[in-house]
Amino acid sequence: MSQIRAFLAIDLDDDLKPKINKIIREFKQIDANIKYVDLQNLHFTLKFFGDIDTEGIDLISEKIENVIKDFDSFTIKIKG
Repeated sequence: MSQIRAFLAIDLDDDLKPKINKIIREFKQIDANIKYVDLQNLHFTLKFFGDIDTEGIDLISEKIENVIKDFDSFTIKIKG
C-alpha cells in the first residue's frame, strides 16, 4: 500500500510572498533554527495529516470540500 505525506494548507497570493521572504531573510541572518521551504512552495499549513494511505486521499478531499464550500475567500494581513 502506497502512502503520501499530506497536509491541508492555504496557498498565498504571489504579491504576499516577497513580503514573507523579507521576514525569512531576517530570520536567516540571526541563524534561527527554522526549516524554510522554497518561495514557490510557501503556504500556511492548517492541518498536518502525516503519512496517509493514498487510497484515503479521495475521502479526505471530499470531506474537506464539503466543509470549505460554505466559506468565502478572506484576506490575511501581516504586520510587524
